[in-house]
Amino acid sequence: MAGARGLVGLTRDALGARLGQAGFVRRDGPAEVWRYRGPDCLLDVFVYRENDGAQRVAHVDARTPQGRPTPPDPCLDSLERARRPAS
Repeated sequence: MAGARGLVGLTRDALGARLGQAGFVRRDGPAEVWRYRGPDCLLDVFVYRENDGAQRVAHVDARTPQGRPTPPDPCLDSLERARRPAS
């Protein structure tokens, strides 16, 4: 599935392979928040430890650098474009 909804269910390793290392990771009990900073947004990816011990993406949020909510799909698109090698 394309877009931010396509991140939901990914393992930590798959998330890292897709988006690279997060600029900031906050650990809070069974959860981690991976924050990616793009040119015009911040993407927060919420990773939770499941009962079987696997850590998977459960939720994705995006906001502007000023803190206003913004749709996550355009934010994810800009992050992925920035990761592509220049041709």
